[in-house]
Amino acid sequence: MNGVTIAVLEGDVDGNTARDLERELGAILADSRQVLLDMSRVGYVSSAGLRLLLLIYRMARSRGGKVSLLGLSAEIRDVMDSTGFLQFFLLTETEEEGLAMLETAGAV
Repeated sequence: MNGVTIAVLEGDVDGNTARDLERELGAILADSRQVLLDMSRVGYVSSAGLRLLLLIYRMARSRGGKVSLLGLSAEIRDVMDSTGFLQFFLLTETEEEGLAMLETAGAV
């Protein structure tokens, strides 16, 4: 969509799932500059999940892009805020808003 890759994550993103997600998302996002991650169905993010999000951010950033996170729960938002991770991402509550933010933020 408009040069933005959208990925929907579900369940917990932790030590049991992060490695598989990294493989799957790595293939999907290999050439993506602008990424919208729908996290509205994610209940928990561990340190392994934070590492995965940072990896996705770095992949997009290396291509001059950005990553928008859609629908973070209050708990995940708090963890990301306290660890300083929020500063790397655009936050949105709707897909339309996320797409607009990515278009505004960086040359889609």
